[in-house]
Amino acid sequence: MKIKIKVSRTAGEAQSSAQIVASIDDLLTEIFLRLPMKTLTRFKLVSKHWHSLITNPTFCLLRNPNLNPAVGLFLHCSNFRVNPSIEYVPFSVTKSKNPPFRKLKFIKDPSGIRIVQSCNGLLLCSNFRARVHNRRYYVYNPTTNKFSTLPKIDEGGGISARIHGMSLAFDPAKSLTTKLFVSDNWDWIRFEVYSSETGPWRKCGYPFTAQVNFENGVYWNGAIHWINNGIGDSLYFNIDDQNLRIMPMPPIPDGWDWRSNYYFGESCDHLHYIEIISPQIQFNVYEMRRDYSE
Repeated sequence: MKIKIKVSRTAGEAQSSAQIVASIDDLLTEIFLRLPMKTLTRFKLVSKHWHSLITNPTFCLLRNPNLNPAVGLFLHCSNFRVNPSIEYVPFSVTKSKNPPFRKLKFIKDPSGIRIVQSCNGLLLCSNFRARVHNRRYYVYNPTTNKFSTLPKIDEGGGISARIHGMSLAFDPAKSLTTKLFVSDNWDWIRFEVYSSETGPWRKCGYPFTAQVNFENGVYWNGAIHWINNGIGDSLYFNIDDQNLRIMPMPPIPDGWDWRSNYYFGESCDHLHYIEIISPQIQFNVYEMRRDYSE
């Protein structure tokens, strides 16, 4: 696409050349595409307009065309407990270039493969029927059909740590680095982090106790979120400052002693929580604010 800019140099011209450039989104996007990631990270703080351009999914795909995530749903089939298979349902009504596969075939694993979590086009997977201490985890890109096998966590002396849950964090608008967070240990819970950029697992933060289900982490707003299935606190872990905080939740409905969770996940850059409140399939849908205010 060719863009022509005519700039008047008369004294009565109100707009400068810089103002004209700043008013053309297509031109700004072309400039941003040629900048290093560190510069883009700083430029996101200039204004809400620049932040929206840089974090736009279309811009992320233009900058990283090899990522091109599959846009659709990956559904576990009804016979998943016996023969693990995945049904892919594309969202596009036009002919999709995304792979219309039914099974995850990126690696031959006799125990089968299951999807643990999806995050911005990448899938965190594990082998299906293996015992916990023998379980292997993979980060898989279904569009490029490339994957990485994660190293095991070791407590020392060749003894594998007890894994309470593993979560994937990947944001192509910030970095191409993938980070994996695992909650492990036997008596106390502690985080360990693995980065595709720096390598081996390392301890992160301090040991703590919690009743949260760490198997279903959701990455959103620069943090990984876990919901409590009972009456305790839900938590989120901010990746940048590596602090664990309490996530505010809606009050438990009258007449209930626990939360009746139906869905907790991220969609279109929003964190959603759906709770069933009646056997007649009545439910409430909640959306989290970015500042975590109630």
